[in-house]
Amino acid sequence: MTTDNALRTIPVARVHPVAVLYTATAFTGAALLFLVEPMAARLLLPSYGGAASVWATCTLFFQVVLLLGYVFVHVTSRFGPRRQPLIMVPLLVLPLLVLPLALPADAAPESSPVWWLLRTLVIMVGLPFAVLTTTGPVLQRWYSWLDVPRAHDPYFLYAASNVGSFVGLLAYPFAVEPHLALHEQRMWWSAAFVVFLGLVTTCGLTAFRGRRTAEAAPRTARPSTRTMLIWLALAFLPSSLMLGVTAHITTDVAPIPLLWVMPLAIYLATFVVAFGGRGRRRPARMATIALVLVIGTRAMTFAEQSLPLPLTVGAHLAMLAVVAYVAHAILAADRPPADHLTLFFVVISIGGALGGLLNGLVAPLVFDRVIEYSLVLAGVPLLWLAVGATRWIALSMAALLVVGSFTTLQRGEVLARSRTFYGSYVVIEQSDRVDFGHGTTVHGFQSTQPGKRNEPTAYYARSGPLADVFEHFGSLARDITAVGLGAGTMAAYGSRGQKMRFIEIDPEVIRLASDTRNFTFLSASAADVEMIAGDGRLKVAELPPASTDLLVLDAFSSDAVPVHLLTAEAFAEYASRVRPGGAIVVHISNNYFDLRGVVAGAAAGLGWDSAIGQGGEKPLGRLSVWVTLSPDGGLADVLTDESGWAPLDGAPRDAWTDDHASLLDVLR
Repeated sequence: MTTDNALRTIPVARVHPVAVLYTATAFTGAALLFLVEPMAARLLLPSYGGAASVWATCTLFFQVVLLLGYVFVHVTSRFGPRRQPLIMVPLLVLPLLVLPLALPADAAPESSPVWWLLRTLVIMVGLPFAVLTTTGPVLQRWYSWLDVPRAHDPYFLYAASNVGSFVGLLAYPFAVEPHLALHEQRMWWSAAFVVFLGLVTTCGLTAFRGRRTAEAAPRTARPSTRTMLIWLALAFLPSSLMLGVTAHITTDVAPIPLLWVMPLAIYLATFVVAFGGRGRRRPARMATIALVLVIGTRAMTFAEQSLPLPLTVGAHLAMLAVVAYVAHAILAADRPPADHLTLFFVVISIGGALGGLLNGLVAPLVFDRVIEYSLVLAGVPLLWLAVGATRWIALSMAALLVVGSFTTLQRGEVLARSRTFYGSYVVIEQSDRVDFGHGTTVHGFQSTQPGKRNEPTAYYARSGPLADVFEHFGSLARDITAVGLGAGTMAAYGSRGQKMRFIEIDPEVIRLASDTRNFTFLSASAADVEMIAGDGRLKVAELPPASTDLLVLDAFSSDAVPVHLLTAEAFAEYASRVRPGGAIVVHISNNYFDLRGVVAGAAAGLGWDSAIGQGGEKPLGRLSVWVTLSPDGGLADVLTDESGWAPLDGAPRDAWTDDHASLLDVLR
């Protein structure tokens, strides 16, 4: 979508040059806002890692600043057109003090990382982000003070800002990240921000000159508390539903890379459609369709794994599109006059933030599975009330959906179930094994057949490449470090007098794998097993130099590849922790990404040799692909000569770096 497309939704105002100016400014500000968030995350990853506390802190920071920005605009709008532009425009200069965006020199503390992270975010992006968050509501308020077409109903600018958000959302993963290094991203974004400041300043001048029109406009009655609560609920429902659909289809249906973009894009598009026109119609027919789709998707959850993937994903996305449109269309129909515009946006921003708070922070702490999605679906029948349906019918349908939320079908006996910020886990006992599942993906299993209880399985089976590594190198490696734990299967290779150190980012995985009621790989290992909770790159960096013989990286088999663990800088840190004659082994089995070139490029950058091996036979094994990196004449050469591994050639230019890495480059 472009600014021109947004303008087509405003046939009267689109020909007016002031409307064009305001539309372009709203579009640009929203696009920059959606570009700076992933850019900031990329800048932070090498220093802070991917721990849940980092993710939660960033999420809260952006939501709180967004809300504070809306509140600031609401409070200052009371000063009227004579004084508010005089307050806002000088504030626009402050972000220039921190451009171009960059991490502070002391951005990686040894203690209290959450507080240091907040400090880093405030210093790095606090001022620009705060200015960008105020853009949408302040531009609409300023426009309402002008003597131009649709000044009494400036909500078309809200549609334009959501078009900008849509473009920014898609631009970063598909256009910006693949083609620009981080330092280039920072420079171009900073330049675009300066252009944006010029646009906002120009808009402020037009608002100041239009003050007489605003001062002559009569004030309308303040919306009632009941009305504001309805706004809150209508904003909360699609926000939480969008996050719930994202979690469900990417965890329980198909962990496909970048699939998370689609629900958010649909969510933004429904804002554009709902607020782009002039009408105030309540979509009664669409509300009925929404309820039918909700019931249909709830019924599908009991057979999703046997249904075609496009049908399943498409049904959930279609349901989200219709429900979000109905909620946003009702909001658009109930929008207040322009003099209460800023209050309206404060309330709906609170509703959206509450949706994010429920799904992102509360639900992982309260529920042991992704159930909030189904619970929020129970609120969809209440949309019927807003379009005139009979109350008892809507409440009855909601009650039935609540009851259905707790009904699931599960094969096998559930031994344990839990959930954290990283996802939902389940341990299931089948007829001949115990599975360790993350969503619908099995990340490891242990055989329960006699004599095979502690045999390594799945990607680690004796029929696979990892067995070759331990056959040729296991007895020589007295200290082994593994990033990634799963069910702890690798511990089955441990021998007496050997130290095996597992680094796992999620403490809950450590708890589940260590519980002998679930798995016994760790407790039965002959090695001295140590568990370390934390981000793999940061924890490896804490090891003494030249302290481990074998470093195994096993965190790349899902759709969410932790890029910061695979950069040239990360491999340089790993190599410095490996003893002379040691090796690095990387598990690169992945249905979606081909990581061979990235790892081979990192090996070339170190001046090390690399070799690739694949194999694994059922019933205990699963096909897996492993890459070994070692100095000249090391393990890679041995495996190539004696175990049928193949040399893996690469060049330093193929490696990812902390400054430039794109998953699109390695997408299969």
